[in-house]
Amino acid sequence: MYIYCGGVPIFNRAITGYNGGGRPGLGRPFSGGGGGGSTDIRIGGTTLEHRVIVAGGGGGAGGGNINGINVFGGDGGGTEANDGNGYGSDSNKGGGKGGTQSTGGSGGFSWFSNAGDGEFGIGGNADYLDNSYIAGGGGGGGYFGGGGGIGAHHINSKEFFGGGGGGSSYTDPDLCTNVNHTLGYAHTSGKITIRYPKARITYVPDDNFEAYLERIGLGDGVEDNDHVLTERVAEFDGELTIYNQNISDLTGIEDFTALTHLLCHNNQIEVIDVSENENLIYLLCMNNPPLHSVDLRNGNNHNMNNFQAFENPNLECIFVDNSYSFPSYFEPERLNIDSNASLCD
Repeated sequence: MYIYCGGVPIFNRAITGYNGGGRPGLGRPFSGGGGGGSTDIRIGGTTLEHRVIVAGGGGGAGGGNINGINVFGGDGGGTEANDGNGYGSDSNKGGGKGGTQSTGGSGGFSWFSNAGDGEFGIGGNADYLDNSYIAGGGGGGGYFGGGGGIGAHHINSKEFFGGGGGGSSYTDPDLCTNVNHTLGYAHTSGKITIRYPKARITYVPDDNFEAYLERIGLGDGVEDNDHVLTERVAEFDGELTIYNQNISDLTGIEDFTALTHLLCHNNQIEVIDVSENENLIYLLCMNNPPLHSVDLRNGNNHNMNNFQAFENPNLECIFVDNSYSFPSYFEPERLNIDSNASLCD
């Protein structure tokens, strides 16, 4: 992926805006403004054809403030950008037109001069008459650039001048969704704002538990940061086989809400709390010598078919949904707990 940022040229300089902005005209004494460049994202290459998101730049203003009137360029952005303003006897001809989804904006024109038309990815240049009194503005860059504005030799009843048209925006319909195109401002570069939801994370303080989850693709791609992605673990509905991993803390297991089978035997776990794992039907947690508490109150005990919790000398109480009914849910060989452990409500 390549990101190209638009830029606006310095006023009174005959240079283009970075990434497609049109060149302004230079006048005596009033020079025009350059067109703002577009901002875009390109995938698969660096040519204009590889653009998948484009924010059009605004057209540059025509030079000067005449009779209290500012001749602004067209606002960039939107699927159809705005035209540049004009001034004079035929002001609708002086400003460049805005770019669209299929064509560049036409440049301003008069009996003595024509400004450049916008093209694919490039704003049109303002006319460049050395002896112009007031110069036109450059067209904004965009998916299709805006046309440049023309300048005027004199301010009289026969002459007119204008700002550049804005450049249009664009998104590839196959690669981009949930995009809002809005008009920006004249004489500015295009702006792309990307918003994405913050990923939920699950706290997993045990380094060995986290490392195992990273290995099986349930982590966040960052080792030893004590976190995994909640979305991934919540969707995991298979068998979590974390036995013989030297795990002592199962914090984080509560977010495995679709988990059905948990095999965590032969570790150093102290507490097992699966009260949030409402789909759990199978739990092997034998041979965890430090284990002193198991909480199975998930509302789904009646669907369990295997619970092995022997060889846990420090386990005294196993919390279940209903201590009276709990043993009846299992075949005899599928329920094994030490004599020192009791079922507790």
